[in-house]
Amino acid sequence: VFFGFWLSHVPSAVLSPFLRTVERALKPGGRLFFVDSQRGDFSNPETGTAGLGDERQKRMLKDGREFEIVKIYYDPPELTATLQAHGFEVQVQSTPTFFIYADGRRG
Repeated sequence: VFFGFWLSHVPSAVLSPFLRTVERALKPGGRLFFVDSQRGDFSNPETGTAGLGDERQKRMLKDGREFEIVKIYYDPPELTATLQAHGFEVQVQSTPTFFIYADGRRG
């Protein structure tokens, strides 16, 4: 299973049920890989974001439209513990700037 830049849009209230679904979808030993954004001031200068508190942001697009979205910047050690509690053999890591990522297996 590959997740690319959308795990951070899963609300924390449904993260555990979501991960149970992922676990059931994988055979024992099946691979899990994801990459997502880490916390930081790395916004695209042509668009914008505004924090609305908790797990929400307002995204402003180049064409002027605005959307309220779920956006969670997961802490790698906490996300590692959550994934391991759901049966994944994984270690969430981060790059020096933009990304968090993990490559693991279902136990």
